[in-house]
Amino acid sequence: MAKKKRRRTEEVEEPDASWPGEFATAPPTAFFERQLALLSQKVRIYTETRQKRHVVTIIEGLDPKVVNLKQVTSRLKALCAAGGTYKKVKDKYVILIQGDHVDKVKRFLTEELGIPEENIEVV
Repeated sequence: MAKKKRRRTEEVEEPDASWPGEFATAPPTAFFERQLALLSQKVRIYTETRQKRHVVTIIEGLDPKVVNLKQVTSRLKALCAAGGTYKKVKDKYVILIQGDHVDKVKRFLTEELGIPEENIEVV
């Protein structure tokens, strides 16, 4: 006679819905420290013309300790419907988005990440 398998039912504690994203399980101080760090960031957005009139939007000044650059780059690429990447250039991390998307990037940084407009410099 075959044995019946017992299913274990474990109670899974749901994260607190009042804290956004990865901070759902983190203590409240981590969320506020991140918000404070975002408020103090100085970000530059500018365009650069590369080979044969190819325009690239460059975002520099985001701290990789505060912001997940891979996730931000992915979301910006989807928002702008363009290719892009992030990399380290001369001890700075920059995000490169193909095309002229300065307005979209600025709106994303202010609305989604919460960086004040005073701290965003458009060149």
